[in-house]
Amino acid sequence: MAPEKLFSFEPFARHEFYKDINRKLVDRIGLKPGDHVVDLACGTGAVTRLILERVGTKPGARVIGIDLSPQSLDEARATTPTLEGVSVDYREGDVVGFEEVLDEPVDAITIFNAIHMIKDKAGVLTSAFTQLKPGGLFAFSSAFYDGAEPPEAESFYRKWMMKALRLLRREGISPRREAKVEARQRLTIAEYDELLEAHGFRVENQEIVSVDMPPESFEDISRFEPFIEGTFPGVDLSKASEALIAAARSTFEDLGWKVSPRNWLLVVARKTA
Repeated sequence: MAPEKLFSFEPFARHEFYKDINRKLVDRIGLKPGDHVVDLACGTGAVTRLILERVGTKPGARVIGIDLSPQSLDEARATTPTLEGVSVDYREGDVVGFEEVLDEPVDAITIFNAIHMIKDKAGVLTSAFTQLKPGGLFAFSSAFYDGAEPPEAESFYRKWMMKALRLLRREGISPRREAKVEARQRLTIAEYDELLEAHGFRVENQEIVSVDMPPESFEDISRFEPFIEGTFPGVDLSKASEALIAAARSTFEDLGWKVSPRNWLLVVARKTA
């Protein structure tokens, strides 16, 4: 197995609640044995393997995972089973312009917990519409949208961020607030709906799943590069990560909480023509 990448998403992805969320969305897509599916921003293939479980029971199925990280793709290849008569292919490429690495229309396109980090969401949807077969499905999840933090958890997130910022400032470090990080520019659910409709999709299934996240999951997300950059742009990754982890531990202790809730948005939309 390839060595784990520093500041990787993989530790967070191992949490059972995150696996459950992924299974829920895969189940709701309604994939059929033999389908051809593209998994965008596939990382180390955790969701790609779930998709393979659904479609790979029939020869002729095809699953393509696309990601920018060669290291993540190497790990995905090493951990994905080989099934007779089923094609599984991991390809290096950007989510924006992903059609450049495809060679035929597909039945479904997925992007799990990454759409909020994409600046050109319209471009991705345009490509998805083009690359899907008539009636094809586009599915995504996100824990970074306007409404992800339930009211009862707002005090936790506010305290966590304030504590982390104070720790950085004690070392003379301040984030570059002028830096524009796409993950911090959150859409509402209505804005996602409008965006999908404007690009030829009809929402078929939309669900908000509330998850109780343990302290360890906050520490693990604090080790993920895009989250660190989105929270404290311009700050050294190691310094920012250390501050976030220490602040998360301290906040749970101050509040006496064992978990903190968060809302995850799951959406399945169908190409209308």
